[in-house]
Amino acid sequence: MEVKLNNIGYKYNLNTKLEYEVLKNINISFKENKINAIISNSGNGKTTLLKIIAGLLSPVNGHVDFIKKNNEKIPTIGLVFKNPEDQFFHLTVKQELEFAIKNLPLKKRLEKIVKCLKSVGLDETYLKKDPFKLSKGEMKKIALACVLVNDPKVILLDEPTIGLDDMSKDNLIKLMRNLKTKNKIIIITGRDTDFINKIADYIYVLNKGEIIMEGNKYEVFKNDILPKLNIKIPKIIEFSKIASNSGIKLDYHDDIKDLMKDIYRNVTK
Repeated sequence: MEVKLNNIGYKYNLNTKLEYEVLKNINISFKENKINAIISNSGNGKTTLLKIIAGLLSPVNGHVDFIKKNNEKIPTIGLVFKNPEDQFFHLTVKQELEFAIKNLPLKKRLEKIVKCLKSVGLDETYLKKDPFKLSKGEMKKIALACVLVNDPKVILLDEPTIGLDDMSKDNLIKLMRNLKTKNKIIIITGRDTDFINKIADYIYVLNKGEIIMEGNKYEVFKNDILPKLNIKIPKIIEFSKIASNSGIKLDYHDDIKDLMKDIYRNVTK
């Protein structure tokens, strides 16, 4: 399976004096078994692009193709909103999780929703809770569980780390890495470049509605243009540059433990 964006463009307030173009000429191909990230400063069209892929918005021009292999079915798509409360409709977590799998027998339904809750770091005690009264981080986890319960082929995460502590971020990384090995197409947007650096295999940089750079994270995060776009360089990359300028030549790392081992090897030569 492949998700292909062909010359995607989008305008808000179409045909009015307030009309403005938020996306233009977007051509991207997302493939299975990779975690793709789209990074930019705020207001550059990341959320709009995810909504177009999910079918919640129709592009002004261009189209999205789902290129199937052999006899693959039309893919299911799951989108976790930046503000998770925007996708809640029910008064209990159990009702939210059950919504997409009502056709399953009661026992299998319960087994599946408990499994999805545990996968995001929560337990069955949340089933009777009101999702609107949870913390921002808990809402994010519930929203993700609601997406995963339907076993989507395409997983879209919009600014997934908002409200999450470091442990929850690490758990999310492990979960997404596990899912990508199951022929999933995973697309994440964000400004949390420390998180993106850890999780992404391939990165697209979006600026003023256009993709201006793409590549693996090693190539993208070493580019000096990012600070000019108000995109933060991951701390571990900044540290490696400082070390390099001090005469310590380090390899690229996305994990602090690996970086410390590399430093130790260098200073004990």
